[in-house]
Amino acid sequence: MRHRETGALSFAEAAYHILKKYGRPLSLSEITSLALSEGILSTTGKTPAATMGARLYVDIKKKDNSAFIKVNKSKFALREWAESSTVTQSHAENMVGKNAPLR
Repeated sequence: MRHRETGALSFAEAAYHILKKYGRPLSLSEITSLALSEGILSTTGKTPAATMGARLYVDIKKKDNSAFIKVNKSKFALREWAESSTVTQSHAENMVGKNAPLR
């Protein structure tokens, strides 16, 4: 949902856009920094990466069909990458170190 005044995306929408654009798992700080620098996320909070984390963790926990998966301790990816191939979560975890896309 876009913010009415700024046109910015929600945290989850911004994360989806950034992950889709860069095509590989990213950390919360990378997702947040890229979203802020590209102007698709606007926040006045002091810890936007923590807010991003909270939003993504809740999305994954509350939704059976969350767009996101956590692939290791600090990186997130799009569920569609794993579903569109034979990539398993453990395989995805191994790929994170190589910065390879999950396609």
